[in-house]
Amino acid sequence: MVFHKHNQSIIEKFLSILGLDRAISISLAGKALSLFTLPISLYLISRQLSPEEQGFYYLFSTLVGLSILFELGLGVVITQFSSHEYARLKWSLNGNLEGASASLARLISLVRKSLLWYGVVCILMATLMIWLAPIYIYSTYHSSDISFDMPWFMLVLIFSFNTFLIPITSAIEGCGRIADIQKLRLTQVISGLLIGWIILLSGGGIYSIAGEYFGSTVVMVFWLLRYYSKFLRQIAGSKDNLGVEEISWWRDVFPMQARISVSWVAVYFTNYFIVPLAFTYYGPEDAGRLGMSLRLTTIVFNLSVVWVATKSPLYGALISSSRIAELNNIAVKTTVRSSFIGILVMFIILLGLHILQLFAPQYTSRLLPSDMIAVLCFASVAQVFNASIAGYLRAYRQEPLTPVMILVGVLSVLICLVSVNYFSINVTVYAYSLIFIFLSLPLHLYILKVKIRKWY
Repeated sequence: MVFHKHNQSIIEKFLSILGLDRAISISLAGKALSLFTLPISLYLISRQLSPEEQGFYYLFSTLVGLSILFELGLGVVITQFSSHEYARLKWSLNGNLEGASASLARLISLVRKSLLWYGVVCILMATLMIWLAPIYIYSTYHSSDISFDMPWFMLVLIFSFNTFLIPITSAIEGCGRIADIQKLRLTQVISGLLIGWIILLSGGGIYSIAGEYFGSTVVMVFWLLRYYSKFLRQIAGSKDNLGVEEISWWRDVFPMQARISVSWVAVYFTNYFIVPLAFTYYGPEDAGRLGMSLRLTTIVFNLSVVWVATKSPLYGALISSSRIAELNNIAVKTTVRSSFIGILVMFIILLGLHILQLFAPQYTSRLLPSDMIAVLCFASVAQVFNASIAGYLRAYRQEPLTPVMILVGVLSVLICLVSVNYFSINVTVYAYSLIFIFLSLPLHLYILKVKIRKWY
């Protein structure tokens, strides 16, 4: 019994060091699920899709990332503004928001105006993506026998509706329901994976990616109706209830969105541009290997950034309450913990690939060589540091990293364009990864140092 209690105390102490609160634990469960189910997904994709179809599968995954160019980071802005207003609000037992009438009115008007913005954006996004993507594919790759028009059409429609719901979930997250949002995302992951796997096993081919988003979207809709129907009624209520406290889009929201939007445009060209570029210059097979490798190494970032993402609303509330010392203490611990997890996951992935190479080398042929995956993992760890710094700075409703993001985005595009024209995909991947490690990370650290000196 004593030995059991001793072991239990060690485990509890270790979990305390990691800072595993309820929100982080639920979010981590979803990311861990993605990690442990990823081999199944990679196996099914390798078995059920041809190398060419694999290229289209990951091309679609990156092309829907074009939504960044339309959304322009508004979801992050909504979360930040909601967290500041929520400092004077609370959730009632009935599921309503209540508290200071001015804060409630500002929050509700923020969600309503954001839904209008997203409605216009999603219609525009769907129209352009459905029309332009096939033109790009047909002009780039002429010999394909793959019928991709209908899978792409379905994917865009489902993805656009999913994007339209972002203002509601972002506001709920900003209002302290981080654990609920992470539970939702965990359920979405499970639903999306199961539907995608079923479609793959049924011979549905690249329809599977649309199936993944369909499963995710259905779960979100039922979750909102089941648990937040009262909040939805508040959003849909009479506009007369808001009075003069209605938030000003152009004075309050748009300036921050304008600052952050430049960074988000840079994010697309930094993180998503490389796969379409590889599809254009190297063909769908190499693009598929690159896409699958990026999906694998992105797990490093996705698991680690949980600690950062779940703290964003807390950062905003602490700043609103002028508890800066507590904010800084939490931010440092969060960065250390997320970085440690990133390095740990990186070594697990590399060890797993080594074992796979020894016992099932036929499946590693669908991936890039192990040295290239290693450098992509190191780049993901660097991005964890960057995300932690960005989350801290954005909590002040500022976007001082915009020049850095622009510089990194422009250099990424230029270096990759030169590389794909004159070198192999190996050189392109190395150049792409080293930009994060030796340029983006040092610049993020420099901006953080400058801002800390200025503020404190």
